[in-house]
Amino acid sequence: MINVGMKKIVMIVLYWVLAVFIIAFVLWRAGLSSWEPVLMALLFIPGCITLKFILPKISFRNLREGLLNVFYILCAVVLTVMLMLMLMQLRLNVDGIYQSEQINPILVNPLFIASVMLVLTLGDRLLSRYFKSDSASDSHQITFTSDYKKITLDVKEIKYIESHDTEVWLYATEDRIFRNRTGITQWENLLGEDFVRVHRSYLVRRDGIMTTDLEHIILSDNTEIPVSKTFRKNLLSDSSH
Repeated sequence: MINVGMKKIVMIVLYWVLAVFIIAFVLWRAGLSSWEPVLMALLFIPGCITLKFILPKISFRNLREGLLNVFYILCAVVLTVMLMLMLMQLRLNVDGIYQSEQINPILVNPLFIASVMLVLTLGDRLLSRYFKSDSASDSHQITFTSDYKKITLDVKEIKYIESHDTEVWLYATEDRIFRNRTGITQWENLLGEDFVRVHRSYLVRRDGIMTTDLEHIILSDNTEIPVSKTFRKNLLSDSSH
């Protein structure tokens, strides 16, 4: 099975390969021939990457100033790409690959160049947001206070929670223990269905349970957790699914 990281890389590569061929097709329809449309299409990519990383950093607290900055950056990138396209066609003319002595009008059309780069940059941004939201659904982080320090943990890092009268102890991966004053019932509601209450004092991550009987459960790190009669039904309902 392809993991999320590999899937993201494959999808982004396919997106840009498809984008290059679409641009190349448009350029071919505009009169370019041979391998020239593909070579020209590739020159749009550096401009798109530049816009991808620069545009999100622009502040719009002052709307007029923000819009002007977008305009200036877009003009600079469009002119740079236009110059690259012109130089590439002139180079191909010198090498005898392209026979026309004139620059194709589409290569010096700023509106066409700007539109292509903005559309491709927007598409890449939407694709990135999709993968970000997809990974966020698989990775849920929580923030709490432990010993007067702010702690942020991925829920998957929590193995189990043990209640100690006025505080609870969170046992996490890498042998970490965090103390917190939020009640275990509140933690149960917060963590949801990934965890199961097996005792009035214990809340355990479901996929960390290796073996279970009516009295105890054994976690993947060989920790033994008691099971009470009151909460035994939670384990029995799990085993019935």
